[in-house]
Amino acid sequence: MMQTLDLARHLALFALLVAALYLDLAHGRVPDALTYGALTVGLVLHTLAGGWLQGNLRACLTDRALMGLANALLGAGVAFLLFLPFVLKGGFGGGDLKLMTAAGALLGLRVTLVALVLTSGVGAAIALALLVWKGRFLEGLKGSFSLIRRLGKGPGTSGAASLSFRYVPAIAAGTTWAWYLEYVRA
Repeated sequence: MMQTLDLARHLALFALLVAALYLDLAHGRVPDALTYGALTVGLVLHTLAGGWLQGNLRACLTDRALMGLANALLGAGVAFLLFLPFVLKGGFGGGDLKLMTAAGALLGLRVTLVALVLTSGVGAAIALALLVWKGRFLEGLKGSFSLIRRLGKGPGTSGAASLSFRYVPAIAAGTTWAWYLEYVRA
């Protein structure tokens, strides 16, 4: 049963990423129903998987089930807390925040941490490539440092709107890469 629940979690993650990628690129938004639904699925599947480690339905109400739920909540919470300052400063949209939070619930804490690092790297590579392509590398670099300096200074816009691009592709690529490293390459 544990393998079935893990497979369901992996399928839900990829359904989330593919749907979000399509909707973001085609319509410019990631619907709340998609992200909140995936968040709920992640919490439920991690809770059930934690309980099923003991092999029966009653065990789903035990400490192991709570550990599964905690893993999903921590993955979602860390993703939310690390993306929130960038949303408040105008660097990311709310859909990006909710997508990464939902992915965190499906991945759990450890893989979410890897996904956040890899997503940041992919996003930086996309931004760098776009800046070089548009001949605005130095302007973009200054804007990035400005955004980082202002992160602790309360809500507002970043002032670094020199480059704008959809971040969902970076989230999808970084999250898929982290999933690959954890479940395929391992």
